[in-house]
Amino acid sequence: MTRYFFKQKIKKDKGAVVIVAVLLFIIISSSIIFAISNPIADQVRAGGDFIRTSQSYLNAKVSGEDAVYRLNKGYTPPAGLVDFGSTKQILQTILSQSPNIPFLYGAQVGTGGLVLNGNASIFGNVFLASSTSTQSFPILKRQVDGWKAEAGAGTLRSTSWTITGTTIASTTGATEVNGNLTISDSSKLIINGVLYVTGDVSLSGTGKIELDSDLGNNAGVVVVDGKTNFSGGSTISGNGNAGSFVALVSTNTSCANGGSCTDYAVSATSSSGSEIFVAQNGGVHLSGGTSTVAVIANHLRLDDGVSIQYLSSIAHLVFSTAPGSWWGIFSFML
Repeated sequence: MTRYFFKQKIKKDKGAVVIVAVLLFIIISSSIIFAISNPIADQVRAGGDFIRTSQSYLNAKVSGEDAVYRLNKGYTPPAGLVDFGSTKQILQTILSQSPNIPFLYGAQVGTGGLVLNGNASIFGNVFLASSTSTQSFPILKRQVDGWKAEAGAGTLRSTSWTITGTTIASTTGATEVNGNLTISDSSKLIINGVLYVTGDVSLSGTGKIELDSDLGNNAGVVVVDGKTNFSGGSTISGNGNAGSFVALVSTNTSCANGGSCTDYAVSATSSSGSEIFVAQNGGVHLSGGTSTVAVIANHLRLDDGVSIQYLSSIAHLVFSTAPGSWWGIFSFML
């Protein structure tokens, strides 16, 4: 009887040992699984956060780009756009206007086409619009309207302005000439603000339009509603500082489609300077060895050794004034 009890006790002790071992195994295994799974869970959560952040960024970027496109094209702004005056916000995207105007080509030509004769050359990229493409010129209509309004609010010359001989004249800030502007002989006009001419502009002899040194490295602009003609050795140029160029912006539509047309919106013979000729709705004709840094026109004709020497420094010119300028994405708040 005693021997049987001892055997039973041994069996019970062995069972207890097995249970303890199993419990220890479960505890140790659980600890290992917990130790392994915790970092994995953290990684999964981090991955989810990254995906959500990426989605928020993409949503903000797409919404911002859509808003920029609509604002720059003058279309109805998207719903949810909040206006803070100088900046705007949609979702987490902040938009702002820039005084920069992108001149990215030596020649940018619309549907009127490009004609090169007599060893004319273009050193730089050329953009030619097809008959079915949508042309996107760098200067917006609202910018031109803004420059005109600024000049109209400044100094007003109610009649045509003629500068001859060796006269050196100057403008006082933004100026509007209600008529024609004629600069001849060796005279010079120094401008220190927007110049808007409602009539024709004619430069001859060694007549010159030049930016005032007070404008520093900023570019200037001359807006002309009539026709513009440079002859002889006349020029239009900056003040010599880096980034100092002049954009002559013609709103005239003459010779927009080229052909047999001879009375161009802008024409120049033997002119040389740091100018950018712009006639987005008209034609530009350069001849007689004229040299310039860029031309933008619906139709462009280059004759007689004309040279366009594109400079990378005009890719994003900063103008002394840029009303109604391009909207762009300033930052994201994620």
